[in-house]
Amino acid sequence: MSSTSILQPAIHHGQVQRRRQAQPLSLTSRQLRSVSRGSASRRALLEARWRDTLERITALSIAYHDAAQLAPSARRGTRGARSRRVRRLARQAVAERQVLAEIEAAMERITAGRYGWCEQCGRVIASALLAVTPQVRYCATCNSEEVQAV
Repeated sequence: MSSTSILQPAIHHGQVQRRRQAQPLSLTSRQLRSVSRGSASRRALLEARWRDTLERITALSIAYHDAAQLAPSARRGTRGARSRRVRRLARQAVAERQVLAEIEAAMERITAGRYGWCEQCGRVIASALLAVTPQVRYCATCNSEEVQAV
């Protein structure tokens, strides 16, 4: 990356750090065709995962509402167990909604032509990583840096 790249601030634990803005690298036409071919199959996989996740969210939401209706009317001794179940179902539903949002963002990146490119450094994300987690936003290097920063 050139030394004249645009820098944008990132705040981490009260300190301002500088991150380089993503700039795509130059690829050959063969590499670009490979990325776009993979995008079509990845979109089908993402759509299938989207449907599965939506079904899980629906099931969790129904279970949550059923449990929430039963929790207030429960006897004193069983009320705690039911309210814990309600909280657990709510946490699971929130986690699934976050997965759904990541999948939707990946489909938007496919539409915009940015799928398969790291959002932080602008490099191509490895096909092996995309095969395992098609909604991934960052390359392995940037993802490990993000995890270490937290």
